[in-house]
Amino acid sequence: ADSPFLASFDRAQQICMLRFVVPGWRVFRLLGLGTEWGTQKHVGALRGYARTIVKDLKGDLEGEAGNSFVGLFMKSGEATSDKLLEDLVLNFLIAGRDTTAQAMSWCLWEIMQHKEVERKILEEAENVMGAGDLTYDMINKLEYVEAVIRESLRLHPSVPIDAKETLADDTLPNGTWVARGSTVAWSAYAMGRSTRLWGEDAAAFRPERWLEMSSPPDAYTYAVFHAGPRECLGKRLAMVEMKALLLLIVKEVQLSLAVPAEEVRPDFQLTIGMSTGLPCHARPRA
Repeated sequence: ADSPFLASFDRAQQICMLRFVVPGWRVFRLLGLGTEWGTQKHVGALRGYARTIVKDLKGDLEGEAGNSFVGLFMKSGEATSDKLLEDLVLNFLIAGRDTTAQAMSWCLWEIMQHKEVERKILEEAENVMGAGDLTYDMINKLEYVEAVIRESLRLHPSVPIDAKETLADDTLPNGTWVARGSTVAWSAYAMGRSTRLWGEDAAAFRPERWLEMSSPPDAYTYAVFHAGPRECLGKRLAMVEMKALLLLIVKEVQLSLAVPAEEVRPDFQLTIGMSTGLPCHARPRA
């Protein structure tokens, strides 16, 4: 990243991911060595950015800033400290910066390999939009586009691995006993490719499977947005954004991969990026 802030953002996420797999990370953090090298510098850069955002919002609460989520939180009187507000700002950045962008990248990667899917998206665009502009009501009618996005997220979930800490002794459905205070991790990436959950064609990109279902899978089977009380708050917003963006991109631009598809490899961090980016050719549709 060219921006020092974005560089610190990326490095901080890498450090967080490494804590899942490096047993001695607490020692490294204490000494500022190994995988924890530069942690304070990068966290400080993120905090400084969030502090600036909070300061700017405070200065414009009666204006447009007052209608932002953080601005509304300030005006509610529930903000007990500036640190809490900074945490909110960082939470929004972490939840929204890479997740949607990377989900869109993987979705386009799949579409560029499946021209029949692209054709069906264009058909739906014609049926729903015609020659007019896209509206919110139209977005809700984009059933096939939503199926494409859900199928891509099944195979390429934005957050590949997640974890919870048990508040009490418990027993998992398979009979495994879990002590209080244990960390239980699961992989949405592995679950999305499980033949036990999705059938023998689990590895295939087939959006039609979502239109064939009598009812959608529960959130614990399709765990890309988490489930239960900690389900992603931005789930609906993200889907609306992605449906609108995907439709407009496919409608206006003809894309093709500039490298063999297998050269685009996943880059597993807190989110799943692309090790090469997404090299592609783009030209306006006639």
